[in-house]
Amino acid sequence: MTSGGDTTRERKGAGRPASFLHRTDLWITVVLLAICGALWYETTRWDTVIQQLSQNIPPTFFPRIILGCIIVMSLALPFENHFKKKQGTDLDDERSNRVVSITVITALALALVVALSQWLGTDLSMVLACLLLPVLWGERRVWVVLPFAILFPLAVRLLFVNGLKVHFLPGLLAPLLE
Repeated sequence: MTSGGDTTRERKGAGRPASFLHRTDLWITVVLLAICGALWYETTRWDTVIQQLSQNIPPTFFPRIILGCIIVMSLALPFENHFKKKQGTDLDDERSNRVVSITVITALALALVVALSQWLGTDLSMVLACLLLPVLWGERRVWVVLPFAILFPLAVRLLFVNGLKVHFLPGLLAPLLE
């Protein structure tokens, strides 16, 4: 013990600078990179593609772009806490709060849309997501939700199908789209 009554352990902690890497975030990064690596490897095993989906862009293109973005953002994750502390924000304080239930409900709703997408098709899946999410998040103005649920999927369809020549799964709309 020292004259001030502090122990050796307290003195070590007080003089030690804050770590540049956040351990929890480092482990999360390792898990994310492992998942991305496994998914990237899975894209290398795709050998046959439906003729409708193989025009102009290989089927691995978009999944690999998304995986690449996740990898880049994951690599920054262990350093975020260090830089936020310099700005006066402690991310660990915010992390102690429980996940809001709307987050879980949103994830379940999107999982439902994805599960139905093979049957509904890409267009109707986008419409369903554009209807469902704003309502889940509290938007009650029908005159805002309905145009969004129609115009946004239409704009996406025009960009991808007409502009980029990427074909969507027709699903229930197959008779109308032929």
